[in-house]
Amino acid sequence: MKTDIRGVPVTGADSLSLLRYETALNQFHGYVGDPIATIDEAIAASPGFVAAHLFKSLVLFTTSERKFLPLAIASLEDAKRHAARANLRERGLIAATEQLVAGDWHRASQTLDRHAVIDFTRLWAACRRAAPGLTRAP
Repeated sequence: MKTDIRGVPVTGADSLSLLRYETALNQFHGYVGDPIATIDEAIAASPGFVAAHLFKSLVLFTTSERKFLPLAIASLEDAKRHAARANLRERGLIAATEQLVAGDWHRASQTLDRHAVIDFTRLWAACRRAAPGLTRAP
């Protein structure tokens, strides 16, 4: 399984789609370029790239414009078609995205928090292996 530049496992990506995914993330976070067009390139290169579909859905959802809700739902459905191969983190993001598009912000936040704890626990365990004398969380 491939990983993104943060070491997070991703399902269904190849090297080209992963590069486009990272570019889209940078565009979104930096308010530059067109992250939707870029993530569409990633999806075209790897249609089973679960995180790319979820990224697109969530970016469209964050616009808070009703006209983009059908597109956000379509991207979520694309991610769900590949859910059987998705990892635990991606399945959690699918669940949280479903809750968001259904309007259940509270449950979506709880779901995202649970997965943040899982990711933090993984990071903490890696730090402990790398530095056995570490006694406090980073």
